[in-house]
Amino acid sequence: MISKYYAIIESLCADYSYYTPYTITADVYGAAEDTQTVAVKATIVVKADLDEELVYNLTKGLFENLDAVAAAHAKGNEMSLEGAVQGVSVPLHPGAAKYFEEQGLSAE
Repeated sequence: MISKYYAIIESLCADYSYYTPYTITADVYGAAEDTQTVAVKATIVVKADLDEELVYNLTKGLFENLDAVAAAHAKGNEMSLEGAVQGVSVPLHPGAAKYFEEQGLSAE
């Protein structure tokens, strides 16, 4: 079902890149149907002067072990390499940017 709020959600996300469309499935709260809403993406923020190699290795370790992240928390199933660079509202640290560029990705 397409939410009657779809246009509002899309407009909000277009105006504020840190928002992303999100569906809360009916089973989460026992609702009659899925609910369309917006969410803010989880972001790891580090100091700009943090060692580039350290941030590179942190980013690489995280995204090359998504199965372990998913095993630790259900939200890990929603993480993806491609999704990590969509709607980024802060500049990427050079170490993270290097890893994503090696994967053929850049922040939108």
